[in-house]
Amino acid sequence: MRKEILAEHEKAPDERGRVLCLNLHRALMDFVERSAIEPQELEEFRKIQDQDYSALVLRKATIGQTDDDLDPFKVLPITTREVRDGRMREDDELHRLAVDTVRKLS
Repeated sequence: MRKEILAEHEKAPDERGRVLCLNLHRALMDFVERSAIEPQELEEFRKIQDQDYSALVLRKATIGQTDDDLDPFKVLPITTREVRDGRMREDDELHRLAVDTVRKLS
């Protein structure tokens, strides 16, 4: 299911579809964590979950780009929305990096 959600996110035609995939990913990962992850596997599972989530968030910032560079002015509104909607913590490293980089470049 995880791979299907990631694939659907990549094909999503608009923000609404991408947000739906983010919510589905979160719900799936929360369910798996509660029902199938052993305590000794929890740290590694959460690391993978965070990597997936960051990749999904950053994918939107690269839409229409032809290079691999991330524009912090594109990333910041995305992470700000994620914080506002409760999917990302305000102290999340990706959000803090976007805030700090935009602040330094402005």
